Amino acid sequence: MQGWTRNGVYEWPSHAQPKKPPIIAFSSVKASLPDWHHRLGHPSLKIVSKLVSSQALSVASSSNSSNSCNACQLNKTHKLPFLVSTVVSSKPLEIIYSDVWSSPIISKDDYKYYVLFVDHFTKYMWMYPLKNKSDVHDVFGRFKTLVEKFFKNSIISFYSDNGGEYIALRKTLAQHGISHFTTPPHTPEHNGVSEHRHRHIVETGMSILTHAPYPSHSGPMHSPRLCI
Repeated sequence: MQGWTRNGVYEWPSHAQPKKPPIIAFSSVKASLPDWHHRLGHPSLKIVSKLVSSQALSVASSSNSSNSCNACQLNKTHKLPFLVSTVVSSKPLEIIYSDVWSSPIISKDDYKYYVLFVDHFTKYMWMYPLKNKSDVHDVFGRFKTLVEKFFKNSIISFYSDNGGEYIALRKTLAQHGISHFTTPPHTPEHNGVSEHRHRHIVETGMSILTHAPYPSHSGPMHSPRLCI
């Protein structure tokens, strides 16, 4: 085939140019919808359909409208959002959620972790700094005494992940008749009550440090440290 060029770019034939026979390769072959999906960089079916309609692209009439691209299914899959929780509590301490957060740096008082306890009914939250994850066992004893005396109720259920610090707590929980529920592997969403509190604490702490103000690009040895 031959074509006219302008500034080194081949132009689509127009009426202003000498008439040439129609380009059979473009006028007689219609691409399927999956072909356009591949050519356009694997966009969603909604975007492909919109482009085909708005740009009047030629599509084979027998083209399958479903998006069955194997490459997209392998590389664009993700977990579906979890449904709204159906957990219900009717009094304080009926369900306690807990999780441990690890800091990338050590605080001014040599703490690297904190454990969080959240009461499902009241939404009250207790936070204890930790130097080691194994300290969760001792901290839980102090927490239990405090809240049970305050609410005049006993802890009934305890919800956590399967971290070693909580596995070591199972014997104590069983001795006090506390049911221990854990999240399935790789599903932190099941402990979303604690995860949302972590986000609140960390974001609030970082906002306070930024407002202090601390340098936003401190080196490892000069990073701002929370005083716990």
